[in-house]
Amino acid sequence: EIGSSLFVRTASGAEPTDSGRIFIARIRQIVRAAFITRDSEPGDGGRGYWTHLRSWWARRRDPDVLFMAYEHMCADLPGSIRKVAAFMGIELDEELRAIAEEHASLAFMRAHEDRFDDRLMRERSVAVAGLPADSDSSKVRGGGAGESRARLGPEVVAMLDAIWRERITATLGFEDYAALIAAID
Repeated sequence: EIGSSLFVRTASGAEPTDSGRIFIARIRQIVRAAFITRDSEPGDGGRGYWTHLRSWWARRRDPDVLFMAYEHMCADLPGSIRKVAAFMGIELDEELRAIAEEHASLAFMRAHEDRFDDRLMRERSVAVAGLPADSDSSKVRGGGAGESRARLGPEVVAMLDAIWRERITATLGFEDYAALIAAID
């Protein structure tokens, strides 16, 4: 029943469907996208992450879209669970809330790390960006928002900021990622 009313996927554009969609903006995805799709726009047929982010932003207030930020979810997990349940039309009792909160915890994800593997993305990263083939493909990291960017060197941060200004500031008006997620309702 839930599967028929919700489609959670951020790897395609924001075309309308019969299902509700949840889009979660995340700075780590933006960092990764800069390396994998930096040369894919314009003329990429709408497949690049920047086009993808802009397409979801345009639909953020549509009744079948829930646009969230990973950083907000980390800061208020119980509130995020309530927001997702309400969007899905699920009555959230205490037992179900506790299960959802446990399964969204870093401890649970570390204990079940194989369920959070991103092998396909890693294979793409290896092929396109030349990353080491034997590197880790788990999505489970330290559990904090913004960790990936904090580990980048100043040259990479400058490159990301330039790409952001060209692809997002110029079209949506947000000076940086923090400004974008601050505008999320």
